Amino acid sequence: MAKFIFLLTALCFTTSSARDKDLLESLNITSRSAVGFDELYSDALVAYKNENWAAAVKFFEQAIADFRHEQEVNVHCRVTCRDLFSSKTKIKDIELQYFKFSIYNRECVRRCAERYRGKRSFISKHLRNAFEVFHPYGYLQLAYYKVSSDRFY
Repeated sequence: MAKFIFLLTALCFTTSSARDKDLLESLNITSRSAVGFDELYSDALVAYKNENWAAAVKFFEQAIADFRHEQEVNVHCRVTCRDLFSSKTKIKDIELQYFKFSIYNRECVRRCAERYRGKRSFISKHLRNAFEVFHPYGYLQLAYYKVSSDRFY
């Protein structure tokens, strides 16, 4: 049984790249550097606390853009991996198909995301939640206000 499961996992990790590239080009998803939104956000907070408003605006905008990019890549990779799996499987046993899909999908999504985002460190749930409830936008709004008021004085 262990050999059978090992063979299933080994067979699961193949992907087709021609269809992926066409879809990525249409979505305008490109590879980015390995600097994540967590690092950009912490740099933005440092600039914000030092009242360097122009740098804070720049870093907050980059952090928000990188967070959105990460979400787009995650959705794209999940859909692509799901479609690749469903086109390849012909298994009738539902339990076996579920386990095969779980193993295949996790590894496929990880590889796909790594290809487009690079290797990144773990991001805490607290920070991810801050981005999901739009905390950076509050900082960004005040930084925009300060930048615009500094131009007039």
